[in-house]
Amino acid sequence: MRTLWAWCGEPLEKHLLDTLKEYMKIFEARLVCVLSSRLGIKDKKIQEFLKFAVRVTIGFHDIGKAHPSYWYWNKDKVRAECPFDGDCRKCEGNKPSFRGHEIVSAWIVKEYLDKLEYLANLQQLTSRFPIGPIAWLAVAQHHQGMRAIDDVNVDFSKERKKWTKWNPLNDENTKIIVESLLENALQGISFLSFNEILDELRGIEINFGGNIRSSHTQLKLYALLAGPLMISDNLVALRNRKGRHLPQFLKEALKFLALGQNSPLSP
Repeated sequence: MRTLWAWCGEPLEKHLLDTLKEYMKIFEARLVCVLSSRLGIKDKKIQEFLKFAVRVTIGFHDIGKAHPSYWYWNKDKVRAECPFDGDCRKCEGNKPSFRGHEIVSAWIVKEYLDKLEYLANLQQLTSRFPIGPIAWLAVAQHHQGMRAIDDVNVDFSKERKKWTKWNPLNDENTKIIVESLLENALQGISFLSFNEILDELRGIEINFGGNIRSSHTQLKLYALLAGPLMISDNLVALRNRKGRHLPQFLKEALKFLALGQNSPLSP
């Protein structure tokens, strides 16, 4: 079984689980309330699905790095220990590249959530809150928050040729990661069982060549997911990877959240 990495020195499973837990600790209670209020949702089951759906969005934000195409791009480049103390400039052309992984991740999140919405018999949610497209856009934008949807659709035409159909739940290298993320996302959620979800998701064959098209007025709500995702993602990367520096947007976010630099960065 292949070891999968989020970056040099940081296993993919650890990064994804830590990001999910960071989000749940800092943002979840408030975000679910805000989403429910914005959408006028009072039904407890729908609120519970929203909570679960956002957890899946956050937890799977980098699962695209495990797509088999990146194994060949990064052969002998991703290292368990960085010999340069986190200074990627010293890799001299051997720096790993996961270009477009956020698009692969976004399609996986969307396909999973579309299927789970159907499984939970919550199709009526779609007309008020298109969670699949919104989650897709939040994940696709978590590195480039200001890209237009059309730009996202066309920016990776070369990479798409290498993104073969794939479901991480049916891959021995990623199955354990997917199961672990779903178990954590299901904490306190009662409307679906773990085994039901696995049975439903195993049958999906995900195609990464499509485009997102949506004129739904609620699509702009993706920013409510993308912000907490970007902050949680960067906090975890700062903690787990050598040589990382606190970006300015994160400094401002920490001031706003009144967390201070040391609290979220401590083990």
